[in-house]
Order: sequence, then structure tokens, then C-alpha cells
Amino acid sequence: DWKFETMTRNPSFGPSAETLIIMGAKHSDFIVNDFQIWRIFTPMFLHGGIIHYVLNCFALFYIGRAVEQSHGTLSAGILFTIPAVGSVLFSSIFLPQYISVGASGGIFGLIGACVADVVRNRKLLFSDFINKGRSKRHHFMVI
Repeated sequence: DWKFETMTRNPSFGPSAETLIIMGAKHSDFIVNDFQIWRIFTPMFLHGGIIHYVLNCFALFYIGRAVEQSHGTLSAGILFTIPAVGSVLFSSIFLPQYISVGASGGIFGLIGACVADVVRNRKLLFSDFINKGRSKRHHFMVI
């Protein structure tokens, strides 16, 4: 029986923890003892509520689109999926008592790809060819 929880129980305006567990949230006990390996993958598709979902959509739209344009769809998918699964595994090891859902691990993987691009291409980014006479301090404001 799915319903919205009160704001005191779920401030993201979403379902109960029990509902999220039924839907496939990360629950370390189920992964280890009941061998529910699929729970390593499903949390990245679930969200704690509407607010959580909308914020992840904005992040994926802006960051995911930038990574996809510069690296391609397959690479962007890999750069999202591996950190998303890795974050579930790390959460299962270091925070086994908590359930978790969301795409934040994958989003941070995409952010890491963007940071790696900036670091790797910093000479081009700060070159006179790109700046055409503008102050190089302008890029520090953007970053």
C-alpha cells in the first residue's frame, strides 16, 4: 500500500522506508544474508521522494548532458553506473544499518569525470587561444 509519508517522517515528500525496501532499496542484510544481489543495482533508480527526484533530475540534466556531449552516451552511462554501484557497495560495507536509495553515487561519478576533464585539459582551458585576450581569472569564477 503505497502512500506519501508525513513531512516529519520523510521530508522529501515520498514513501515510507518499508515501501522503499519492498521496491528494492539497499538493505545490507538482504544483500548478504538473502543473496538479493539485484539490490546493488536498483537503488540508483529509486528516490526517497519528489524533492530528491527533482534535484537528481536537475543534476543529471546539467552534468550528465555535459559528460554525454564530451564523451558519448556509452561512456557517460559507464561513468554513471560504475560509481552508482560502487557507492551502494561502499554503503553496504560502511553503513550496513541504513537503507539507501538514489542516484547520488552516479552523479558524483559524473562530477568526477568533469573535474578530471578540467584538470587534464587545464592548459587548453587557460590558453590564450581559448581566452582571446580575456582575463584568465574569469575561469576561476566559473569553476
